[in-house]
Amino acid sequence: MNVMNRYSNLPLFWQLLIPMALVTVLWVLSATMGVHGLMENRSLMHGLYNDNVKTVFHLDRLRNGMSDHTASLLRHLATEQSVQMERFRQDMRDARTSVEQTMWELRGDFSKDHTIESQIFTHIQESLSTYLQLTEDAVKLSADFEKEAAFATFNVAIQHHLNRIDGSIRELHALEEKGMEDAYGHSVRLERLNAFITLFTSLGAGALSVFILGWIARRTSRRLKEVADCAAAMGNGDLQARPNSSDEDEIGDLGRGLALMAGQLEETMAELQGTANQLRVARDKLANLVVERTTELESEKKFSALQKEFVSLVSHEFRTPLAIIDGSAQRIMRKSDAMSPDQLIERGKTIRTAVERMVNLIDTTLFAARLDEGRIDLLLTDCDLKTLFQHIIGHVGELSPLHRITLTADDGPIAIMADPKLLEHVLTNLLSNAIKYAPNDPRIEVGLHRDGKGAVFTVRDYGVGIPEGEMHRMFERYFRARTALGIKGTGLGLSVCREFVEMHGGTISVESEEGKGACFTVRLPGDGVAGD
Repeated sequence: MNVMNRYSNLPLFWQLLIPMALVTVLWVLSATMGVHGLMENRSLMHGLYNDNVKTVFHLDRLRNGMSDHTASLLRHLATEQSVQMERFRQDMRDARTSVEQTMWELRGDFSKDHTIESQIFTHIQESLSTYLQLTEDAVKLSADFEKEAAFATFNVAIQHHLNRIDGSIRELHALEEKGMEDAYGHSVRLERLNAFITLFTSLGAGALSVFILGWIARRTSRRLKEVADCAAAMGNGDLQARPNSSDEDEIGDLGRGLALMAGQLEETMAELQGTANQLRVARDKLANLVVERTTELESEKKFSALQKEFVSLVSHEFRTPLAIIDGSAQRIMRKSDAMSPDQLIERGKTIRTAVERMVNLIDTTLFAARLDEGRIDLLLTDCDLKTLFQHIIGHVGELSPLHRITLTADDGPIAIMADPKLLEHVLTNLLSNAIKYAPNDPRIEVGLHRDGKGAVFTVRDYGVGIPEGEMHRMFERYFRARTALGIKGTGLGLSVCREFVEMHGGTISVESEEGKGACFTVRLPGDGVAGD
């Protein structure tokens, strides 16, 4: 247990390197054993094969020598001229020398006792000795011109021993060929055995590697999920969440950093709450003063000033913890190749999802403040809505992999004069709402179609829906429907979306049934007349 604890506290780089090094050593050993066995097998096969080939060659040479000797003998018996008889006798002597030399070389191959090959070779020696003696007798008879007796000796005795020698040579030849086949079969069996041993060792090394890496991956994934869940809980407002940061590796450092950031964020939120309470007191006093001393218009202006001050304060205080969370997530993804497989990157994306949700909250709040001050300009350009929507849907889909966003669009580009940045905020806000208010149904459908020279797009979800009596207030600032209770939000997003759509000269509307989802429809002109 102490060894495992010490191993767990090593940096993730060493946790991955040690098992991989062990597996590599095992694989090298198995490969070395396989290669060594293969080389020995080949050496054995080549030795046996070469011995058999040499013996077969000598047997063929012996057969050829016997054929030459017999042919010269027949020529000697057939001729009547003494000169030719002497020449044929010299040919017989040369053939006999070749046969005897071949027999001497074969004697080393069949020197073992009590084997079939050595017994057959002994028969060949005996028959050959008798054959050579009979040929000498036939030559003497032929030299004395007793041709008939010489031919009779050849046809009966000499031919008999020739047949015995040839049969024995054929039998030895067959045995040597069988020996070659046996050597080859033995070599094949050894190669299969070596392949099995190598495969078994490799599979064992692979299984050990899978076990060790699987243990590391499960442990790392569990710890990263704990950190990601704490970050998500913090993003949802639960600042009491804390990850286990007792380990000494990089994930432990990340957990401690996240816990420190949570404590700082909790202190900041407490300060913001105090400031908010002071602002509420000031707002109440101001409201009483407005009722008593000023007109309704003056009261609204002063309230707006207080509201913008609150928005600026909240935005400023939230950016520091957001930067810490985002930096931690990016560090995980940058080091994913050295820390863990794809699960590690997936957990990093979970952290970034919480960051994206909080950044969208701040951006929406800032957009509302800038709209009030008239500091948002409409920058019209030729914009292909299909390309823009595909990019936005891909980005949002990466941040929420549990939902399935589908786009249905007309063929070809759908281009209008518009501000891509503002339209991106509109579609991103509508998709974020669809994800947030449909947690149990992953279907989100986006439609994009031409509408004359302009375009119309819809965003449909199958979530909690909107009560019928509250739909007419959905685009009011800070208003939230009854079905949104318990779900984080400010009530600013849809009012900002309406402002941006109307800046383009378009319209936005909603259709919904409580408990069955909602469908938002945006219609945009093609020339951006309102922006001009």
